[in-house]
Amino acid sequence: MKKHSTVFIGLDTHKDSIAVAYATDSRTEPVTYLGAIRTQHYAIRKMRPAV
Repeated sequence: MKKHSTVFIGLDTHKDSIAVAYATDSRTEPVTYLGAIRTQHYAIRKMRPAV
């Protein structure tokens, strides 16, 4: 039987940067801040965290 889970992605967008964070559907785990990236297309494609 497969276990399904939900991941919530948070993006705080600004003119020069995007702050990235994620949270799971578990209320006991903290929100994980992944960092800020530039708004260029290559920077967004490069951001591939192992969630």
